[in-house]
Formats: sequence, C-alpha cells, structure tokens
Amino acid sequence: MNEIVRLSDLAAVRVAVWGAGREGRAAIGELRRLGCDIVLVVDEIDDAARGLAAEHGLEVRGPADVGSSGVSFVVRSPGISRYRPEVAAWRAAGIRSSGLLSLWLAERDPETVIGVTGTKGKSTTTSLIAGILSAAGRGVHLAGNIGVPVTAVPAGSEVAVVEVSSYQASDCATSPCVGVLTALGEDHVSWHGSVGRYHADKLNLFAHPGLRAMVTSVGRDRLAALGVDVFVDGPWRLDGVLAVRDGDAPVDTGSVPAHVRRNLLLAANAAEAWSAGVRSAHVAAAVVGFEALPSRQRVVEVVDGVRWVDDLLASNPTGVAAALESFAGEGLILLMGGEDRGIDLSPLVADLVAATNIEAIVLMGGDDETLVRVLTVAPLPIVRIRGHDIDAAVRTAHGLARPGMTVSFSPGAPTPKALGDWESRSRVYAASIAALPH
Repeated sequence: MNEIVRLSDLAAVRVAVWGAGREGRAAIGELRRLGCDIVLVVDEIDDAARGLAAEHGLEVRGPADVGSSGVSFVVRSPGISRYRPEVAAWRAAGIRSSGLLSLWLAERDPETVIGVTGTKGKSTTTSLIAGILSAAGRGVHLAGNIGVPVTAVPAGSEVAVVEVSSYQASDCATSPCVGVLTALGEDHVSWHGSVGRYHADKLNLFAHPGLRAMVTSVGRDRLAALGVDVFVDGPWRLDGVLAVRDGDAPVDTGSVPAHVRRNLLLAANAAEAWSAGVRSAHVAAAVVGFEALPSRQRVVEVVDGVRWVDDLLASNPTGVAAALESFAGEGLILLMGGEDRGIDLSPLVADLVAATNIEAIVLMGGDDETLVRVLTVAPLPIVRIRGHDIDAAVRTAHGLARPGMTVSFSPGAPTPKALGDWESRSRVYAASIAALPH
C-alpha cells in the first residue's frame, strides 16, 4: 500500500523534481507556491535542463547525486519509473517519492474527481465525460495525462475528469469516487517490468478508499481477480448505433466510429454514476460536439481522393485493433514502425492477418527491431522503409494509394526516442502529406 502524501505535506520542505518536461514544470510551479526549496533532477544535464534551472533559480543534479542533496522527497515525472534502482536506494535512505497526480489526488475530496485509465481510449472517454457533464450544466475541468497538469484544476471546481496513465496510477494512495477502465491490454512493459505489474499498477487507481463506482467494459471476473469489485451497471446501453436509456429518447451515434460509441457508453454511465440525471440531450450534445483528438484517428487531409489519417497514438496492439475496426469498410494502407516496448505482438499480428482490407503495410525500422522482425515473417503485404523516414513512408504510400482508400499512420509501437515525442512525429507526418503533389 502506497503511503498517502499530500501536496500540502511538502510545504517549505527541500524537494527534488525529477524531470524537466510538462509535468516537471507544473510540479516546480506548485512547489514554489508552497515555499519549497527545489532541486531539479535530470538524467542528462543538457541545455534545456540548464535553462529551466536558470529560469527558476534551481540547483540541478543527476539522479546519482540526490542522496547527498539534502532532499527528503522526490516528485517524479511520469516517464521516470518508480522501479528504477535509484528510487529503491532513496527509499532505503528514507527519501520518499511519488508523482504529481498522486500528491494532488490525495489533497482532493474524492467526490470531486472522476478518474479514467485504460490501455487505449482514455483521452476520448475523458473528453466525452466532460462533454456530457458540461452539457448537463456541471462545472467540469479536464486534466491529467490528456495534457493539462492536475495542478491547473481550480481548487473549488465542481468535478475534475482526470485521465490517468499507468505510470501515474502506480503511485496513487487514494482513489477518485468514480473510476473508468476503458481497456486492459499489454503495454509499457519496459517501465513496469512485467505485464502483470503493468495491470496491477493501472488498477492501483481503483484500489483505495474513496472509490464508490467502477464503470468498465473489461470482464469483471478478470478485474475481480485483480482486486477490483465496486462495479455499477449504468442505465445507458447500445442498441446498434443507438445509445438508449429506458424512459428517454434514443441518441443516434452513427456519426462517430464504433470504438468511440463504446467509449461514449462508458462516459454516459460514468457521468450518471457521479451524478444522477444524465439525459439523452446531454449525451447527444457530446456526440454532436465530438472531434477526434490529436493523433487519434484524426483526418489530416484528403489528397486526390485518398484520406490521410494521423493515428500515431495507436502505439500498441489495442490501438491498431481500433483502427482496423474503424476502417474495415475501405481499402487501407497502414504506416507502421516504432520502438520496442517489450510486449507480446502476437495479438497484433493476428488482427492484421485477419483483416481483409489491408492493401499494404509500409513498415519503417531496422532489421533488428522487434516489430519489423515479427511482421515481416507474417503473411502480410509488407513494403519496407529502412529506418524511420516518415517522408519516404508517406511518398511510398502515396504511390500505392488509389482514390477512396485510407492511409493511416497507426504505428503499433511508440515513437523512437531519437525522433522526439509523438507530437513531433505527428508534425513531420503532416508536413510530409502537405508536400505531396496535389
């Protein structure tokens, strides 16, 4: 059981912040407000780290120097695994650590938080819950892994709908009042150490006092075996493309993809679990206002009758399966390739082989990369691109595509570190499409 530590417990304490990204910056801002003496910790002391340290007048150190820095607590950014040996060494020396979301959640009344996690579908479901509650006139704020630090949520907000990654969930010592689990596949094994620990860490979000309702489409027997048992059967259900609730008008969801309909159902039932009174008008407003989030099956452009889709966050088998479902009725070219995450790729291969509409898979990467090795021995229409040259992949797909087809960058693996993050890879993809002859 994780120890409950609140943000306010760190007031005026000497604290280290490990990580100089978005969440690290948010942690620095909040800890400065609390009067903390802050040490910035980074794996590599580069120009960006020096600039951040100079901006806030911080001392900057490497992880190996934390033990001698005089700090009593380390706030880790999500990308820093709690299973790194440095963290264990600090713990043995009496230096505790946690993530910003866990510290913030421990400070909140659970009744003001809805927490959403899952292998895929988190961001879409989180946004749909917020859309439904907003349409119902509730004061709602989006935060968490969706790209808004939780510290940006106003203290008096009525409800925060928080997307929680497995990294963030692993540290939690308290739970939101309503939990949503969208899917439970395999991912992030290199961070967690094993699939079993990945699942346990993700479900840790729902393992503490405060949780009173659990909404999920994952098999309950499977979750109960992992310690989750506070399930609710919401009033909303799907009947074909209709979202229906007894005594209310049905909502036509035919304008959104099938996987989004399932997320919408979770969202409607989660909103209802938080506060009874969700009606068809509120759900319909979320459907009408739905727009694909960045890099989640978002159409970039149509070029000569070919639809180009940015689905870069389909970085595991679950995400690619959703893409195959969404684009099942059309000729499909997939752009794939990325960094090895140590997961079982056999479900991905099975889904790709079973798909009857794949015209080609433009596969990026080196011969020694796991995804390349696994896909090239399968009976699939593979076209190889040596290295991770997105421009070459786009030009190759352009030469293969015919009007009416869809080209989707659904990589099946995360962005290689040398290429930056998924957002930078998305920008390169969009620029390559824009450069095609129209």
